[in-house]
Amino acid sequence: MLFAGFVAASPAAAEEPTDFISTLGTRAITELADENMSQADRETRFRNLLNEHFDVPAIGRFVLGRHWKVASDEERTEFLGLFEDFIVRSYAVRFAGYSGETFAVKSSTPGPKSATLVHSKVLRGNAEPIRVDWRVEPRGDKLVITDVIVEGVSMSVTQRSE
Repeated sequence: MLFAGFVAASPAAAEEPTDFISTLGTRAITELADENMSQADRETRFRNLLNEHFDVPAIGRFVLGRHWKVASDEERTEFLGLFEDFIVRSYAVRFAGYSGETFAVKSSTPGPKSATLVHSKVLRGNAEPIRVDWRVEPRGDKLVITDVIVEGVSMSVTQRSE
């Protein structure tokens, strides 16, 4: 599931969302799946990919929900830092268990507002593929991921409910 969570890489909003996700997937495997890499290095690299290609502040605001409006600036800053740390620690470790799964972008459809949903699958040998959709949106001159939906379950909504 984590593998499915990191698959985009390009600074140009003119880039196609499918290319953005495909490139990030390749980059994530290349940079994070080395079995000889220390966990600290893997977390550092994962954090870099996370901050470069995901709109972490927007996801964090969504996750905090109605509590965002009543939180002080200091509380918001602290929450976003802790939220990022939680995501990094929760997902970076999954790349240590990488065992040759492949990632394939299938198609895309327009999403709400300016978003595009990029549809992909994680192929796992003899096991059923995992369906992963990526909500990609333009932010200035680049594309960012604002949600990952694994087998129909939004990771943002899941984090919010937890």
